[in-house]
Amino acid sequence: LFAREGAAVVAADLSDQVHGVVEEITAAGGRAIAQVGDAGDEGDVERLVAACVKEYGGVDVAYANAGIIESMNNRLFELTVDDWQRLLRLNPISALLLVKPAGQRLVHQLSGRLVLTAPVAGPPPHAAPPADSARPTGVRRLSRAARITPAASRAQRTAARRVIRR
Repeated sequence: LFAREGAAVVAADLSDQVHGVVEEITAAGGRAIAQVGDAGDEGDVERLVAACVKEYGGVDVAYANAGIIESMNNRLFELTVDDWQRLLRLNPISALLLVKPAGQRLVHQLSGRLVLTAPVAGPPPHAAPPADSARPTGVRRLSRAARITPAASRAQRTAARRVIRR
């Protein structure tokens, strides 16, 4: 979507399949680079933001959209700690890992946007799989916290209010 609208894109994924996405974008006349990495790994996310700055000179939009496609419809009493940690690592922890370096860059630039997504569709919390119950709340609260984080100067505080909106 971003590429179709003319944005230069840094596409990231755990697998090498991300290169195919970049090939599709460039074949359609767009600009894109690929980064293979883990959205739940701080070093990988910092490298992703650095690659964007190096290739394109800055960050205009940072879009946190990591997720798991496979089903984790375990019943609560069958859910393992590993299942729970894996889900929390992707959402909301991966969102935090992007907010830190990208948000700092956006405040430094005095422009840009952070977009954080969380699962919002589907059944109500009492009917949702247990693994889905905490993720949306964590991302929403992170988004709110990012909006009010104090910056070092008045100019940066003003930019931060412009950068991070609902």
